Amino acid sequence: MRHWEKTLARQLTPGKSLRLVFKTFDLDDDEFIDRPELVRCLNSLGLDADRRDVNAILKEMDGGGLRRQNSDERISYREFEQFFTRAITLDDKRRSRTDRPSMAAGLLDASVDGVPDADDWDDDCDEEERMYVHLSDAQIQWKALRTLTFGAALVTLFSFPLVTTMAVFADKVGVSAFYVSFVVAPFASNASEVMAALQFATKRNSKGVSLMFGSLYGSANMNNTFALSIFLGLVAFRGLQWLFTAEVVVILFVTFAVGMQGRRRTVRMYQAALVAALYPFSIMAIYGLKRLGLDKGYHRTPT
Repeated sequence: MRHWEKTLARQLTPGKSLRLVFKTFDLDDDEFIDRPELVRCLNSLGLDADRRDVNAILKEMDGGGLRRQNSDERISYREFEQFFTRAITLDDKRRSRTDRPSMAAGLLDASVDGVPDADDWDDDCDEEERMYVHLSDAQIQWKALRTLTFGAALVTLFSFPLVTTMAVFADKVGVSAFYVSFVVAPFASNASEVMAALQFATKRNSKGVSLMFGSLYGSANMNNTFALSIFLGLVAFRGLQWLFTAEVVVILFVTFAVGMQGRRRTVRMYQAALVAALYPFSIMAIYGLKRLGLDKGYHRTPT
């Protein structure tokens, strides 16, 4: 059995997996895969398929691979399932003696390793990925830019009441505003990312772990770069007194440390403990730098 067939046997089983792949290819939801849909989907997978490749794939799949006279250049789910089921279950010796590698097999060999297991897919993720499968790279980038701009506007809009709320909370509790800003606020603002990361981690598979790290690294990058740039802009435009050198220095150090850790392809448990230790370290470092007088005005002189 050839390599691509072994991969299919492991990753594509009749039922949910094949149905999911079929739905991903069926862009107009008419229960058929026609030639334009097949071309667009092959291109979205990064495969350079010319007309000869597409004709070969349609010829192999259409009519279930048996009734060539019934070819209508549209692939139904039954034909799709019959093709892959037959390719997976054929006898090894018979296939090695009689069958030659097909055009579809060569294309699938280049892309099938990227097809996830059935357990890796949730219904919500299926619908979300299908929303973007027909978009070009430029369209996806434009959509991401619009979403990012909208998020920046929301951050700017709600930053002032959030600061006021934290100041009132610190005054009522009798705790320094420093601890509220750098201890309580991060837990509140990043609770959703933590819960999402835990949910991905419970899947215990490569895709779930990748999504978990992507969520955490993305959150750290946005909090420490984009949100910081908005804050610096507010300080500059409103002419506020600059008392945040210690915070910026520690943020840059922690971001660099986490970024270097993220370059590793293998993560050990002790490395996770080291990354977690950066949080209390950053709080103590900021406090120590301010006590040393890095930011003048931190200790207000009574009048």
